[in-house]
Amino acid sequence: LEKRIQGRNDDSNLSVEGEGQARLLGRSLANIELDAVYSSPLKRALSTATTLLNAQKSKLTPIQDNELMEVDLSPWSGLTVNEVKEKFPKEYQTWKKDPTELILSRADGTCYKPLEELANQADSFVKGIIERHPCNTDSVVLVVAHTAILRSLIIHLLEKPSNGFRRIHLDNSSLSVFNLKPLSN
Repeated sequence: LEKRIQGRNDDSNLSVEGEGQARLLGRSLANIELDAVYSSPLKRALSTATTLLNAQKSKLTPIQDNELMEVDLSPWSGLTVNEVKEKFPKEYQTWKKDPTELILSRADGTCYKPLEELANQADSFVKGIIERHPCNTDSVVLVVAHTAILRSLIIHLLEKPSNGFRRIHLDNSSLSVFNLKPLSN
């Protein structure tokens, strides 16, 4: 609502609208039997997962996974978009036009590429999910996370290059379905 960059900050809760969206999505999944639910440990995602499962009348508990955390935009976290534009104009333009090239500095002075880290996070999460829920089973797995990591997961699953990051649009509490099949030899 404030157009504040949250990143990995865990300072915000779901709004009333967000809670309603999660309930509606849970109800729409009422007839789907889930085998597992994975969630980012950040409370806004975890609350979405819990609200959704309650509305679905599921007995499952979300499995918290750090690999589902939002993109790390440390120096921007807590700032509004306008504040970021003002304090980091060049970096913000890179983020909007060519996010794979964005380089930021953490408080300890180390530099990093947020989307490169996020792509590695997505790769690791997908490998773990496939190990725990092999494609030759009929497991139904729900993933509740944040926009940037979800974009990275979709890019990974579609085997598309990371330059497609800005081309994927996801709304809050939207649902994307992927049917994974084992690779044929």
